[in-house]
Amino acid sequence: MRLGGLPYPNVLAPTLRDMTGDTSAHSSGGQRLAGLDGLRGIAACVVAFGFHIHNFYPPGAFTPAWGGIAGIWMDRFGWTAVDLFFVLSGFVFAHVNLSQPQAMKLPGALRAFWVSRIARLYPLHILMLVITASLFWQEPNNKLSAFVANVFMVQGFVAIDSFDGPSWSISVEFACYAVFAAAARQGMTAVRLAAIIGVACGAAGVVLAGNLVEHTVLGDVSRGALGFFAGQMLWLIRGFLIMVPTVAFAALSAGLVTAAWFAGDAGRGMILLLSLGAWPALIMVALRSSLCASPALVWLGDRSYAIYLINMPLVFFIAYSTGGLAEDRISILAAQILLVAANLALADLVYRHFELPMQRAVQRQFARHSTVRWASPA
Repeated sequence: MRLGGLPYPNVLAPTLRDMTGDTSAHSSGGQRLAGLDGLRGIAACVVAFGFHIHNFYPPGAFTPAWGGIAGIWMDRFGWTAVDLFFVLSGFVFAHVNLSQPQAMKLPGALRAFWVSRIARLYPLHILMLVITASLFWQEPNNKLSAFVANVFMVQGFVAIDSFDGPSWSISVEFACYAVFAAAARQGMTAVRLAAIIGVACGAAGVVLAGNLVEHTVLGDVSRGALGFFAGQMLWLIRGFLIMVPTVAFAALSAGLVTAAWFAGDAGRGMILLLSLGAWPALIMVALRSSLCASPALVWLGDRSYAIYLINMPLVFFIAYSTGGLAEDRISILAAQILLVAANLALADLVYRHFELPMQRAVQRQFARHSTVRWASPA
């Protein structure tokens, strides 16, 4: 089927092998939903290079207006791209693990699910934890208790803004994975109920949390639950959305992003508008977009996890090492270009020479001790 002039990919039935691999989405024919990988790459760059970047400069030195409206939006609201990560994860997890409703009930399926998550997320998280502990041990939040919390992936609940600060979102996602896996083991009725409860509790928590710009356990966990389970609900109702034109989703997303701009800097109304409307609509656009599926954006998507986790330690390491940056425009522009280039180069090296080998090593170790044999993609 073609909608809006672009092919609408089959998002119905992945193979069982997908449960043991990355969350990059595939169709039953092994086709990658590359548009979602491209969108994930864009989201990582918005957070890293549009929002976190202001930590790189002395207060008042960086003028986001240089980037026009987009620059101003990223400087003020780029943190909300993390919520796009959550919605993307919820949608992709549903696609990979629920297209065959009984797959999570198969012997060994739950173990395979968790091995895939550990293989994907833990190696780089632990690497960055060790690096940040070595470089920034003197920071007041970097205590032994926070280190232990990071090792057990619960930093978003007890040690926010410790070591590699952005990793809080990974620990919140881990909690969402646990709820999802438990529900999927029970069947589709439980999945639907978990999605409804997750969205309702997440929305309530977002409203009650107050200022979401400031990290709190209630605010961060609520954002994660709202986004992740909104993504699940999007997948569950995807069949009803097939006939909606792409231009309608694009207009809805743009309109809600604009409305969110005026919802207040505390972020409560903004996150509700984005996670329940703008980001799901943007996902529907990305699924049909040849631009999001372009090789350059898919390249970014593959390295998005490394881009996200490397950026803040890199920013602070350079800032501490140089003792401050010059505040003239030429110096700031040069520093910006060099930081982006350094991040992308490091992310590429880490992805090819650390992430992928570690994922394969963990999967091989699992395969040696597993009696489950997953089907290869058709």
